[in-house]
Amino acid sequence: MGRKYYKFIIVILVAVILLLFADYNNHLLFHFSVEIFTIFIGLMMFLIAVNSKEYSNKAILLPLGIVYLYIGVLDFLHMLSFEGMGIIPTSTNLSAQYWMFARLLESAGIVFVLFIFIKGIRIKQYISHSIIVLYVLISFLLIQSDLLPKFYIEGNGQTSIKLISTFVIIVFFLVALVIIRFTNMNKQNRSLFMFVILLKIVSEVALSQYITVYSFASTIGHICKFLSYSGLYILFISEVINSPYAKLFSVFKTREEELLELAEKDSLTKIYNHSTTFSKTEIMIEKFKNESEIAIILIDIDDFKIVNDTHGHLIGDEVLFEFAQMLLTCNIEGKVIGRYGGDEFVIAVPIISKEELDRIFVFMQNKMIELNKKLNVEFTFSAGVAFYHDGDKTKDLIYKADIKMYEAKRKGKNCYVVW
Repeated sequence: MGRKYYKFIIVILVAVILLLFADYNNHLLFHFSVEIFTIFIGLMMFLIAVNSKEYSNKAILLPLGIVYLYIGVLDFLHMLSFEGMGIIPTSTNLSAQYWMFARLLESAGIVFVLFIFIKGIRIKQYISHSIIVLYVLISFLLIQSDLLPKFYIEGNGQTSIKLISTFVIIVFFLVALVIIRFTNMNKQNRSLFMFVILLKIVSEVALSQYITVYSFASTIGHICKFLSYSGLYILFISEVINSPYAKLFSVFKTREEELLELAEKDSLTKIYNHSTTFSKTEIMIEKFKNESEIAIILIDIDDFKIVNDTHGHLIGDEVLFEFAQMLLTCNIEGKVIGRYGGDEFVIAVPIISKEELDRIFVFMQNKMIELNKKLNVEFTFSAGVAFYHDGDKTKDLIYKADIKMYEAKRKGKNCYVVW
């Protein structure tokens, strides 16, 4: 847990101490405090999610917030019907039934929300509300009409149907633990969510052991419930407050990268533009000048005007793009490839020997033949080559390569000449 949560943790620990003190003196006050807190947190989770739709709608928060809104309704009924409250005619059995229906909604709801989250499924809010409201209404009617079997019997404790329901709830929580591992939450929030689920499992196990509502097992179960809701609140705060900043930073980072690419790349061919080619070549020369020969190759597509006039400028643009992509396939470490202007391209490469230069041109001419067939356009290229010598600048090498490129054209084109 990061340092930013220390204040939350300190407050939670103090609250636990106060709750234990309340339980020692008055269990009814203890129970009331825990239930009010969890109902309030459930409501806050819903409000946080609804008021941050821009972020929560794309994540797990909004559907989870809706689920916890209605869990709060069932927990409120559980609190009102708790033994000793005296607010509505009730029994410990009814209170246990409301608790069980709330936990079934919670465990199954978490599994369902996690499932649709990792699958990228969107469910409209009104559908979620309608389904859960129907569940709450059916639960209320079944409990109040006394149609359900007993969940708790005074003097005997919990019945088999209550224990079976607890087992089902724990299975749902265990499934949730597995699914959480496949979410794209950050590692810290994923670990926190798993810890919350573990607390809920411990709570259910503890509450399945009590004989009377005033037992130690009941206290442990409610403390774990309190801690699990505290963890959920921290998770919501983290996802809603921190994630937008992270997403905003990511957007700025993406825009920065896009702007850098626009500044460096030629818009048509998607390789380095004129100015970037010069700067990258200077860097490459400094890096390799003491390790290998460096060749600057200036390439010009032969009679490119004829290609445009014969096939149209759209096909001409396609030829330029595909030719640039062809140059990128030259598998040489440290190469710099850019568009010099028009139908001229620059390749700056560190090579071991002049013999390797022949291999490069054979490779490019073979690729050019494949490209002719692909585009159904006949064209060749001529090139001039200048090798780096101490003191040479990129502009000097381009100048020399340019002279030799025109010499290659005078020799009949479709060849290269070395300075």
